[in-house]
Amino acid sequence: MTQPLSILLVDDDEDYWTLMKSIFERPAFRNRVELRWVKDGAEALRHLEDGASEGARRPDLVLLDERMPTMDGTQLLERITLNPRLRSLQVCLMATTGESALVELALGLGARFCIEKPTAFDELDRMLTQIVDFYGTVALLPRPRS
Repeated sequence: MTQPLSILLVDDDEDYWTLMKSIFERPAFRNRVELRWVKDGAEALRHLEDGASEGARRPDLVLLDERMPTMDGTQLLERITLNPRLRSLQVCLMATTGESALVELALGLGARFCIEKPTAFDELDRMLTQIVDFYGTVALLPRPRS
């Protein structure tokens, strides 16, 4: 069996974490996804940099909220891009709106794609299913060396 898709959710909203966690606990995702959560960009950067320096398994995908205290999504994207050990991370910026300027900025800073952040359970479930199917079966991702 292949390793589950490792996803890091970076979001200050605990209710969103709970919603996402409940989706990934459903049978359709069982053994397919390993979900971790950090509450802000600064904490995420520490988590990613510490893991990179210690050789820990890096996330296959980072789901990054646009609006957070301390360090917002675009600031974290910029820091990830500047770090040679992190710049190949697959990052999805979750925006509250599909504003063209924000999407352009996020993609310019290294996001692989952007989504309008779904808040309804069914919509989030549908979107996560598509993302997991793509990253779990189609996309080629860097894997740690043995």
